[in-house]
Amino acid sequence: MRREFLRGLGVAEDLIDSIINQHHDSLREYREKAEEADNLRSQLETAQQEITARDEQITALKETAGDNEELLNKLKELEEKNAGYDEKFRAQQLNNEVLKLIAKDAINSDQVLKLIDKDAIELDDKGNFVGIEDVVTGFKTDNPHLFQEAKRRGRPAPKGEDNPHEVTKEDFIKMSYTDRAKLHSENPELFNSLVN
Repeated sequence: MRREFLRGLGVAEDLIDSIINQHHDSLREYREKAEEADNLRSQLETAQQEITARDEQITALKETAGDNEELLNKLKELEEKNAGYDEKFRAQQLNNEVLKLIAKDAINSDQVLKLIDKDAIELDDKGNFVGIEDVVTGFKTDNPHLFQEAKRRGRPAPKGEDNPHEVTKEDFIKMSYTDRAKLHSENPELFNSLVN
């Protein structure tokens, strides 16, 4: 948000600093989430490179192994080690997918990531995680205290019964007697301001 834009809207100079500071504070949360996502992406790329290097070692050993017992043992050892990296890689992928779904509204993403039941999420033949949305949605429902409420953004709520404070004179004129009576009982101050 630029100061010139606010000045163009006729906002007083003393309010511009407050608006700019508030705007920067609201963006800080998203910058932190973006940095966290970049960090996870970097870890994922590193894990993928390690797995690729291990696979290349195993392939090279298979080609040169033949009947040599020592090389076959080395090959078995590297395959077991590679299986561990593969599990780490899948776990990191799962964590990243869960973080994508919770990052925007979790109060503490790391805490939610530790508590969520990742064992209920399965991996299909194509490498996709099955049931992840259901698990995350269920977790959010069961643990609403770990998530912040979605903040309203954009335009205000629509005018009318749900938001009587936004009723204009034109809306009031179009209202039925029942709606006017309801407005009078719920918000007599607004009703009187619209009548006069």
